[in-house]
Amino acid sequence: MPSSERGVSLTEALVSLGLFAIATAAVGSFLTNHIQRASWTYQRSYAYTLAEQELERLRAADYDSLSSGSRTQSLGGTTFTITTSVLGEVAAPQVKTISVNVSWTDQRGPQNVLVSTSYAKVRR
Repeated sequence: MPSSERGVSLTEALVSLGLFAIATAAVGSFLTNHIQRASWTYQRSYAYTLAEQELERLRAADYDSLSSGSRTQSLGGTTFTITTSVLGEVAAPQVKTISVNVSWTDQRGPQNVLVSTSYAKVRR
C-alpha cells in the first residue's frame, strides 16, 4: 500500500479531537451566556409589562379612589412585587403623581423597574 493511503495516525486523531473539544467548550460557554442574558431581558420586559398593566388598571379607576398599594405576581419561579405609590395633587391642583415600582430578585441580585406618570382629574 502506498504511504498516502494508510489512514489517519493516532496523533492526528488526538489533535483533531482536542481542537473539537476546545471549539465545543467555547460554543457551549457562549450559548450558556446567551441563554442567561435572554432570561434577564425577558424578566425586565415582563416587569415593564406589569408596570404598564398596573398603570392601565389605575387609569380605568375613578380619580378620587386612586390609592397606593402592593401585590405580587409570579412567573417561572420568579416573584415580582408591584408597589404603587399615589401622591395627591403635589405638582398641580387635581393632578396626582403615580409611581409603579416592580421589583424582583434574580441571579444578579435585587432588580427593579420604576415607571411614573401624572393623572389629571377629568370632569364628565
